[in-house]
Amino acid sequence: MFNTFLGCHETSAPGSEVPYSFCALPGRYIAELCEQAARHGLGGHALVLSPAVDLSPAELQPLLAALGQSRAEATRWDVTVLATRNGEVLAYLWPAGTLSSLQPDAEPARAVHRWEQLPTASWLFALRFLSGIDAPLDVALLQRMGWRVRLQRCGAGLDGPWKPALPSFPNAAQAARLIAARWLSASEAGDAEVWALMPHHAGDVLLVADILRTAPCGVKGLIVNRRYAAIVARMVPELPLCVLDADPPTRGRFATPGHPMNDEARYLEEVVLPHLPPHVVPVWLRPLRGYQEAASTVSAQLAFVLSSTRDMWSWPTASAAKPAEALPVPRHGQTESLRVLLHIDGGWPLKVVSNDWIDELMEHFALRGWSASILSDRALPIAVPVHRFESLDALDHLLDAHDVLVGADSFPVHYANIHRGMPTICLFGPTSLRNLASARPNYRAISAGLDCSPCGARAICPRHGGEICRNFATPAEVIALLDGGR
Repeated sequence: MFNTFLGCHETSAPGSEVPYSFCALPGRYIAELCEQAARHGLGGHALVLSPAVDLSPAELQPLLAALGQSRAEATRWDVTVLATRNGEVLAYLWPAGTLSSLQPDAEPARAVHRWEQLPTASWLFALRFLSGIDAPLDVALLQRMGWRVRLQRCGAGLDGPWKPALPSFPNAAQAARLIAARWLSASEAGDAEVWALMPHHAGDVLLVADILRTAPCGVKGLIVNRRYAAIVARMVPELPLCVLDADPPTRGRFATPGHPMNDEARYLEEVVLPHLPPHVVPVWLRPLRGYQEAASTVSAQLAFVLSSTRDMWSWPTASAAKPAEALPVPRHGQTESLRVLLHIDGGWPLKVVSNDWIDELMEHFALRGWSASILSDRALPIAVPVHRFESLDALDHLLDAHDVLVGADSFPVHYANIHRGMPTICLFGPTSLRNLASARPNYRAISAGLDCSPCGARAICPRHGGEICRNFATPAEVIALLDGGR
């Protein structure tokens, strides 16, 4: 009897299936599948297919036939790694009872320092560093964990090449190999320390810091770009940091789309790994840039990689706000005046509302006697104070001087709400409300609800043309959320 686990799926109920995460490498899914097999105490052999390859039912037949012929041999080993003749991983076979006979390591107690390192002997945690691709490498890693491992190369009908099972996986395949090799060398040299790695942009770093201060995990520290270190210092001041001096991908000197350092694996190999102490093993948190495919939020997907499946549900999805769901905004002093900070630079052109939209919103503010300031790097033809983003300190001072923030789906809105607890209205246009909106009580996500969103387009609307996204809610809808909370 074989209990076959076929990889990862989206899930809408805690614990029902293995969820998808935009930043998970194959080893994270392998560990989850093994944990499920151990948890459910399956009596038969557990066959965990590599999440890196997409095997059809017809292609599974020669694999199962090969296993049937060597079933007796497999029971002499703790795990058999099945591979093509050129060493590409197909599956991992755990004999009957092997996984269920081992008690999975208990999750760290909530009272424990949340980023304190789990023991490297933790087999369930260490399985996350399997490559899912390179069979000899994974055999060596499993042996290092103390397993008796057999490598079985399969014959005819199983030579591939296989379609990737994970979206955009070819971009991450080399990264998976590099990190598996790094774990192996670090553990051979002594106790490996696991650090989270997020070299990308401000909003991503903010979400990771939020998870590391909330969810228990085996992460010792965080690796970030220097320009984002202040965010972590605000969010989790006790968390050890390793700071990268090089520009992050798609920024600074690497901003042009064709720059060689925008290849994630090359960036990992040439920029990140040489900068780290030999005992540090990174958990690479953005090997893929597309994160709009899943039913869960970006924070939940990050939590899956850093912590447990259960902890994903601390960051549930949110829906678009309705006028009746007014945003509660504290009054300013003894008056009815409201001080609104409007942030309009969302990172790329289609995330920016039009000047006409701003003018209309300011008219509503003037009728109500509300004051407004704008956070923007653009010069605007409007008689409203405009502030440039200069530093995190300056942003904090600006937030102190306002009661509510209305802005595009970008770092200032998320920072104000996640870190400061400030009432916020987030304007969604071409980006994914479902993936990026927060379910916090003093946060409202708002959009026009067009079915073309999220398109992810940057400069030109792919549906209507032009540089203005039509999915932004109207100024009147923004005012309805603010009026109702007064």
